[in-house]
Amino acid sequence: MKKQTITSLLFIFLTGLVFFNQKQPFNIDLIVNSFQFPTFTLPFLQFISNITDTIPIAIATLFIFFYLRKNNKPKQSLFALIVLIGAILVKTLKLAISRARPENIDYQSFPSGHVTMTTVFCSVLYLTIIKDLKNKTTKLISTIVIILLPILVAISRLALNHHWFTDTIAGFLLGISVSLIGYSYISNHHKLFK
Repeated sequence: MKKQTITSLLFIFLTGLVFFNQKQPFNIDLIVNSFQFPTFTLPFLQFISNITDTIPIAIATLFIFFYLRKNNKPKQSLFALIVLIGAILVKTLKLAISRARPENIDYQSFPSGHVTMTTVFCSVLYLTIIKDLKNKTTKLISTIVIILLPILVAISRLALNHHWFTDTIAGFLLGISVSLIGYSYISNHHKLFK
């Protein structure tokens, strides 16, 4: 079974669980969200949350898109636009599922948009640029950073009490699914690139 099928099915399963639980937090959500992060970590986690908001991710994606176009990589540059599809999909799901956030400021908690978009962005960055780096040290450090960034974003969203734990897990699963499906489609099926 393909990776994108597994992650997509896990996301659908988790979404179903949220619906069957009447969009209420699970016990694991309450346990994880009850953890109090040390106060000195909050400014750093707020910074992480801020730099992975919609506008910074969109600007960084445009940089990747134009960098790849300039380096004559049209297929890879089109993949960079998968971030846009991810943004539309996550917003649609937030409105359709309508789960309350922990602090009850709105009903757009599931899935975490920050985690989803950071996961998609980091996947795009890896698949279009980092995996082809020649310098092994640079490639290793870059890979570690892009693996850690979505995890830090998830931690920041929990620490700031903007999401339930299962919202962040759903964000990872959706982000990976969107990235892998988009990459597979553009690489193997799109007629423009045959």
